[in-house]
Amino acid sequence: MGEAKSEESKGSLSILFNHFINRPLARFRQALDQVEQGNLDTRLPALKKDEIGILEGHFNTMVDNLNNSKKKIAEILQAAEAREAQKAKTEKKGS
Repeated sequence: MGEAKSEESKGSLSILFNHFINRPLARFRQALDQVEQGNLDTRLPALKKDEIGILEGHFNTMVDNLNNSKKKIAEILQAAEAREAQKAKTEKKGS
């Protein structure tokens, strides 16, 4: 009888571990893979206040920061290209 309860307890712990640890970590890994492939629209739910939820929130903030940096770089590049085009246009008129 004691062995049956022990096995039942192990099964319950396994289910809890899978639900609270393995699944969130699998989602986290999938999201990291998406970002690694350049998908900066990836987000995690970050609904819980536990360690996993905190990590998900930080992950989302990190991806937002990457997105903002990417946009700023694109704006700076576009402005530099516009300046170069204007400079070339001005030099062409002066020739």
